[in-house]
Amino acid sequence: MADSYQAFRSQAANNQMTQGPVKLTPADIIYILQSTTPNQALAKELGVTRQAISNIRNGKAWANVAPQIPRYRDWE
Repeated sequence: MADSYQAFRSQAANNQMTQGPVKLTPADIIYILQSTTPNQALAKELGVTRQAISNIRNGKAWANVAPQIPRYRDWE
């Protein structure tokens, strides 16, 4: 177990690990923020999870894109 953890840390340190391709573009983020479509429907349309849409709308993900558009958390 310790050996596999060390191998993981070694790969990460050497930048041999990636998170994979990004499914959303900054244009998609703006679309999500301006849309009144429910999270589940947007998720299906864009090929991501409902939680991903929720995180974007709440400012937990992609907060650096279009900061002038209010997130749900800003409405309180």
